[in-house]
Amino acid sequence: MRVLAAAAAAAARGSPAALGLPRQSAAQATICVPCREYRFHPYDIPDAKSAFELLFHLDDVDKRVFVGYTPWFPFPSVSMFGGQPVAQALMAAGRTLEGEHKDKIASSVHAHFIRPGDMKNSSTYQVEVIRDGRNFSTRRVEASQDGVVFCTCMMSFQHHVDSAMTHQTDMPEGVPPPEDLVCHDDAIERLLKSVPPAEAEKMRKFPPPQLEMRNAGDLKTRDQTEVAKQFGVGYASEWWIQLRQALSSDSPLLHQCALAYMSDLTLVHTTLLHHNKPWLPGVTSASLDHSIWFQARPRISDWLLYATESPASGGGRGLNMGRMYASDGTLLLCSAQEGAYRFH
Repeated sequence: MRVLAAAAAAAARGSPAALGLPRQSAAQATICVPCREYRFHPYDIPDAKSAFELLFHLDDVDKRVFVGYTPWFPFPSVSMFGGQPVAQALMAAGRTLEGEHKDKIASSVHAHFIRPGDMKNSSTYQVEVIRDGRNFSTRRVEASQDGVVFCTCMMSFQHHVDSAMTHQTDMPEGVPPPEDLVCHDDAIERLLKSVPPAEAEKMRKFPPPQLEMRNAGDLKTRDQTEVAKQFGVGYASEWWIQLRQALSSDSPLLHQCALAYMSDLTLVHTTLLHHNKPWLPGVTSASLDHSIWFQARPRISDWLLYATESPASGGGRGLNMGRMYASDGTLLLCSAQEGAYRFH
């Protein structure tokens, strides 16, 4: 009861809670932290560009229980963007690494989306310590709202190892550099001219972008046969992504959380490229799960290239896979995600 009362107090205050609470048992049932409706709007922040990093700020409720909020969201939606609980769960899990395990960095993340999360309300992240081994640590995280779990994650952390066995798939060749592509703001303006006035007015009130995204196009609209050969399919998509403001810390955990969040951008829509179905009204899609394998020590300092492809779809589901590269060609992560699709 003491933990529940403290959790409720922290949610009500919406501030970090240094409560000195007892260590939570791994077998303890999901803690129900009452949701706090969180209408934090980027326009209320002196520097709106900092809203992206605030996504990874979690309040302490207990040693293994944290509360996160939605200070910014990338798309107009009632449901929470899938990259948010994955990234916040990763931050929560990383903060439970202690002692000799504290310098471990995430090697993989495997998430299942059970039901939509409400981005207007706070989320509770309850971490279970599965194992702290000499080389690897394993964590399980449940994300819940009002005691109802909406996302579960399994995560692995590893000490840095210098290995003689290294290789990676090269960055796709022939992708136009971001400087030659339409900037995010101009692309949005072009989109607003193509939608009904009422819809355009809603979108104009949308929070300012925290990420600069530039679409390099898909293989149906430009000749990129070499990229198709690398992925082994006839359709692929490439996006350049950049933070509009650099992260305030070199912490590997913070940079991995940012990468985890960005790994969910555009991925679920890759399947639709095979079916001439753009991301517009008439198509409903939802992510069912999401996996990430980190390949290099994280450091976001410039443009990132996210190349995605979809090897198969059927039964109302589609499989999407991605590779994210630093601008120097270093492979930062590989991702995989299954989505559910409905055409209206």
